[in-house]
Amino acid sequence: MPVLLRAVLGAEVRAHPIGRGIVLGESVGESIWGIWGIRRIFPHIPEGGNVWKKPISLHRVPRFARKVQGVIMFPTTHDITEDNLLECAEYLESILRPGNDVLVVTKPHYQCGEYLLRRLGPWRSQVEWRMTITARDDALLEYWEPGAPTYGDRCDALSEANLAGYRTSVSIEPMLDPEDLDGLLKDLLPAVNGTIWVGKMNHVRQRVKVTTSRDRRQVQRIEEQQTDQKIMEIVSTFKSIGQIRCTKTSGCPDVPA
Repeated sequence: MPVLLRAVLGAEVRAHPIGRGIVLGESVGESIWGIWGIRRIFPHIPEGGNVWKKPISLHRVPRFARKVQGVIMFPTTHDITEDNLLECAEYLESILRPGNDVLVVTKPHYQCGEYLLRRLGPWRSQVEWRMTITARDDALLEYWEPGAPTYGDRCDALSEANLAGYRTSVSIEPMLDPEDLDGLLKDLLPAVNGTIWVGKMNHVRQRVKVTTSRDRRQVQRIEEQQTDQKIMEIVSTFKSIGQIRCTKTSGCPDVPA
């Protein structure tokens, strides 16, 4: 298992250990799509509105001029959006030029993904794309991930990355529609040449601010659908393929051999 490092856009030279990896410096700007429950936990973000966005000045993006041991994950404190696309591209190129391997983790807009696939083409053998695709239902995505790209956008970006010769993987963590996991996996597998990681939504009632009847329905639905038994049944169906894995940190059960 390679060491995983976490790079932050606008990182300083110094590095700080965190767990098994490293986070490089401090972020000088953020532009993130709503992670699951962000509007539930922070209700001041308007329904259907944009989530936190802070501008990043191109002249403040440093160059990553050294080769490190392990795989660098980027981004970690923000996502890649139209607002920071050029800055992210500049930073990724600076990581790749010295020969580093990069895991790009994103909920991709198709246009952003298409641009980066072309621009990072000279280093495609060093890049793995980890697309976060947590459901097929755009209404669920908008509820849990307000402002994030649609399912179609994410699938198109995934397919383009696969066709362009990049390594591709998917994160279905947390599952936002457990009852449709079977269909989601069948949709994604043709464009994935790596691993699909499946994870549960942990501690739902502790982490989600329930203020409306819709909140209560959504939380109850997640709790009823993501039982260990149901997840084991679905993952066992795809076990022979070898590409479907449950993340340990999400509390997913082990699937018997």
